[in-house]
Formats: sequence, structure tokens, C-alpha cells
Amino acid sequence: MTVKEFIEGVFLGELEQMTIGPDGLASHPYVGFSMIAAYIEVLGACLDNEDWSKQGLSESRFRAAITELFPVKYHQYNQKGNQFDLYVGLRCSLVHALQPGASIGLSERKHEIKANTSNKHLTIQNNELLLVYEDLLNDFKDACQKVITMIDDKELSGSKVYNHKISVPGDTIN
Repeated sequence: MTVKEFIEGVFLGELEQMTIGPDGLASHPYVGFSMIAAYIEVLGACLDNEDWSKQGLSESRFRAAITELFPVKYHQYNQKGNQFDLYVGLRCSLVHALQPGASIGLSERKHEIKANTSNKHLTIQNNELLLVYEDLLNDFKDACQKVITMIDDKELSGSKVYNHKISVPGDTIN
């Protein structure tokens, strides 16, 4: 499958199917947070000219995706050394330790509803940067759409997004 098909099928299709229930609320937010933390880096890899598997690019790819694809409200949390650094507190902590960093709080919309509040995503709560799953997912989906548009419009300089085929389960069985 092509990179575009992978983003459409896995990032935009499977992720939401696995993590959002029929009521539109998170059903498995922890799984979703963990997956998005890793997937953001893949979107960043689409933006550069380096080989997909080149070592040492995780941070630059993650940060590029946040800067170029996510709303500006994320940018203040995309700076190295920031107390609420998304790369360290979200991406590294969830990918390597399966738990958020000490300065990142994870939540979901049903907790906002229960507390009779809203718009808590990317706010500081109890000295943690609070991420609300459904909001992060929506912003991630918008970022995916931006990459798809860039692919369709041939705006990406790296040929890897146009020529690379990603092997997924079922593709290799004869």
C-alpha cells in the first residue's frame, strides 16, 4: 500500500475505529494516545528527505510534524527544555515506557462532561499539560489530511512518499 493509503487506512481509519465508541467518545484512549505519540513522528518523516529507517531522527521528525502540521496552540509545547515538552513527555514516555511523562496529564471528553466543563485540552491542570484524547485525535486527523493534500499536490520533495510501498498484514501472503 502507498504512504497515502497507509495514512488514510491506518491513521485515519483503524485508529478511530479502535479508540472511539459509537457515542463519539473515547473507548480506548490510552491505546490511542500511545499510537498517536508514535504516529506523529511518521507524519514528520513524510516531510523530510531522509530514509524512513534512518536512525537519530525521531525528535526532529516529531517536532517538524507538530510545527508544520498541528495548530499553533501546540507550538509552545514543542520546545526542547520546556517543562511541558510534548516530545519528551508524550512521545518518548509513551513509546518507551507506556506511560506519560510527569508533566503530561491524559484525559478524555467523558471526564470533561462529568465535571461539567469543556475546552481543557492543552491547558495546565495540577501542574501538568492536559491532553484530551478526542481533541488530540481531531488535531492529528487534520495533520494527516494536510500530509495527504501535500502528497496529492506533489508538495513534498522526498520521493519516498510517492514511491515507497508499506507492507501491512495481508499484503505478503501468497
